[in-house]
Amino acid sequence: MTYVQALILAIVEGLTEFIPVSSTANILLAEKFLQVTNRELFASFTIFIQLGAMLAVLFLFFKQLWQNKQIWGKLIIALIPTGVIGFTVYPMVKEYLQDASSLTGWILIVGGIFFTWLDWLWRKNKNLKQDLDDHNDQTQDEYLNVVKKEPWWKMFLIGTGQAVATVPGVSRSAATIFSARALGFPQLAAAQFSFVLALPTIAAASGFDLLKEFLSRNVQVACSCAVEPCVCPTFYSVFNNSNDLLLMLFGAAIAFIVALFTCKFFIKVLGKKPFFWWGVYRLITGIIWLIVF
Repeated sequence: MTYVQALILAIVEGLTEFIPVSSTANILLAEKFLQVTNRELFASFTIFIQLGAMLAVLFLFFKQLWQNKQIWGKLIIALIPTGVIGFTVYPMVKEYLQDASSLTGWILIVGGIFFTWLDWLWRKNKNLKQDLDDHNDQTQDEYLNVVKKEPWWKMFLIGTGQAVATVPGVSRSAATIFSARALGFPQLAAAQFSFVLALPTIAAASGFDLLKEFLSRNVQVACSCAVEPCVCPTFYSVFNNSNDLLLMLFGAAIAFIVALFTCKFFIKVLGKKPFFWWGVYRLITGIIWLIVF
């Protein structure tokens, strides 16, 4: 992987991780177009750029979360179904759906149709339409006020919705935002809450993968030798190659910067927009996916 490829992939990650378009699908499409051939290096790279994007959200929301520890309990409630369902279902999804490329494309398309339908439905609802019109009157910590007053069971249902994103192409951000909106969250608060809920989710998933990467750095591949001495190769690990590690850190830094500006832009501008255009984007992405894969 070159630094140019790493730059583009990191930008795509930073742009798409926290908006409802499925960052995984966009990253895989970018990988395909960039013709990245080293799959092991790419898999490790995605872990680092996800962590970089996550740190951007932590940077934006850390002060608010630290000063409002009373909402931590509700955040934990929301994470319970995500953790249980995610760790239970993810191995099966990875085994049976990882190579189901056409399925991911159809999920993107169906999601796009659902977005446009839901946008039309929300526009008919006066309260939800007024929520969009009142966007400028909402504060940048709107989600705090909502989470504090909403009951625990709603947090659990939102976490259950987020867990659906285990299926490739669903989009964790979309699942969280739609679940929150369906339960009465204002659109801006739903978007902000999806950012916050992503922090422990991405940290746990990426941290677990990173730990496996670190522990595998000295694990040897089973092999047989015709001559002695026999030297068996080890599993690939970025921690065994300083050049690859520098590439990962470069990607993480770029993803951090891009995600930082994307989240700010999403909150200030895109958070008030209806979901119609996200649906159109997903439709186009799904069609491209089916053609490419």
